[in-house]
Amino acid sequence: MLEHADLLCPSWDGENLIGVARSLTDFEYCCYLSDLAVDEAYQKQGIGRELIRFTQSRLGSRAKMVQISTCMPSSMTRLTGIR
Repeated sequence: MLEHADLLCPSWDGENLIGVARSLTDFEYCCYLSDLAVDEAYQKQGIGRELIRFTQSRLGSRAKMVQISTCMPSSMTRLTGIR
């Protein structure tokens, strides 16, 4: 799963992995954010949003981020701005 990701953005608290954004992308046109996860103890602190911002910063200026999910709550869609 991690081996074949085009872009992997982790979030650390010391030596503890607390969040990750995993994407498939061509870095110029489209970036599919396939996984966004934050440890439950660290949620509601903006870590997920920062992982998305960091992911976007690694892309070309014209690349658009998309997420195709049947399990993403509409409130998360509003918070992240990803469709």
